Amino acid sequence: MYLNRGGKMRSKSDYVSLNFTDSLALLFIGLKLSDVITWSWIWVLAPIWISLAVPVIVGVSTGIVIAFRGRKTEP
Repeated sequence: MYLNRGGKMRSKSDYVSLNFTDSLALLFIGLKLSDVITWSWIWVLAPIWISLAVPVIVGVSTGIVIAFRGRKTEP
């Protein structure tokens, strides 16, 4: 716990932190808006949609594997 200027206790969860993909997306957005890169917005925002798509793909493929494993084959 931390004390802020008002003397209130604050936890680490009260602070905003950026992970790697957020930082990379902000960097790409800044480079795009300043015309340093001429990429399509799809690729500028790729760190965001890829980080959202990977867990979905893993979840769907895990569900498919579990569904087929539980299925018994009849001769």
